[in-house]
Amino acid sequence: MKSAVNKLENENQDLKFLNTQYVYTIKNMEKEAKLKSEHILTLEERNMNAVVETPGGRRKNIPFRRQRMDLESTLPQPSFSTTFANDSKIQVEDPYVVDLLTVADNQMQNYKQEIFDLQGVNSRLDKQCKLYKKQVESREREIERLNRQLDGGRPVEAVVKEVKKSSNNKVLSHLNIQVDYLQQANQDLEKKISNFELSKKESTEKVKNLQERNDELCTELAAMDKVYQNLGKEKQKNDHEVDGQMLSLQNEVDEQKQRIVDLQSNLHNLKKERDGLIEEIEHMNIAHKDMNIDKDNLLHLYEKCEKEKKRLADKNARLTVAERELAMELERVKISKGMLPKKSPDQLRYLIRNLEDDRDHYRKELESLQKMVHQRLFSKSNIRSESK
Repeated sequence: MKSAVNKLENENQDLKFLNTQYVYTIKNMEKEAKLKSEHILTLEERNMNAVVETPGGRRKNIPFRRQRMDLESTLPQPSFSTTFANDSKIQVEDPYVVDLLTVADNQMQNYKQEIFDLQGVNSRLDKQCKLYKKQVESREREIERLNRQLDGGRPVEAVVKEVKKSSNNKVLSHLNIQVDYLQQANQDLEKKISNFELSKKESTEKVKNLQERNDELCTELAAMDKVYQNLGKEKQKNDHEVDGQMLSLQNEVDEQKQRIVDLQSNLHNLKKERDGLIEEIEHMNIAHKDMNIDKDNLLHLYEKCEKEKKRLADKNARLTVAERELAMELERVKISKGMLPKKSPDQLRYLIRNLEDDRDHYRKELESLQKMVHQRLFSKSNIRSESK
């Protein structure tokens, strides 16, 4: 019964809106018809005067003629000797004559036909408006009849408040579950952030040790360069005196060169390792930033859920107060007029169906939220594994 009443009210509102739209279109059509009639009058007044144009560019208005004549050229001045000889050779072309009255009459006929069509459309719209008004009146009478039938049963507001109360309780339970889940996810994220910070500290210490080792190798390489230079100088001085010593020194120099090559290769490998560690640190910093962003988003979602929970709690409190007042009013009515008739099975089935629909709706919303959180956590874990 309530759904039928709501449907009738919605249809009544739609018909009222459609009626206003039709009235607006009728007014626009009347304005257009008025403008067209004024334009027809101006055209009729304009066609009452004829205009003659000459090649010099001057125009002369003739008030009582209704035709327009264009002169392309004037006749040549004839001489006294060749007037009669050239009369036979002169050929005057007929000017192109336009009947402006016929054109104006045709336009007037077209405008009259358009006005007649618009009047027919206007009459049809008036009939439709009257029909819609009759339908609206009949629906209003039906609404009044249904309201009179609802006077003896349970008030609609009580049923609506009861349904809202049950739906709010379900929403509160779902929100509590979501809040617990988000708190657990927040704790897991905080643990992961602490682990990332520890790994970051370890990587910074490792980079520091590698830099110290690199400095030591650089100092050793500089010392070896100095030794090599000193050996070269001693070799030049004692070239002719000590051949055997030169051979031993040459072997030592070769060993030192090999050692230098090894040290250079080690230095190159250490540089590569340092670059890899720097890239790993950058990836870890990016992952840390992403985790901070996720943490902020989850905190914002948690705050939003807390606010929604508080709002629903307030609403629930208001509904409980209203329920108590209704219960007291019901007891008072029972004492004064006797017990009210019980609710019909159809109404109970309708109420149960609405409650089941609300339950399915909120269950789907919970599943979608859980899927969204799992997908986000799974994507972040994949990104971290790829960065490693």
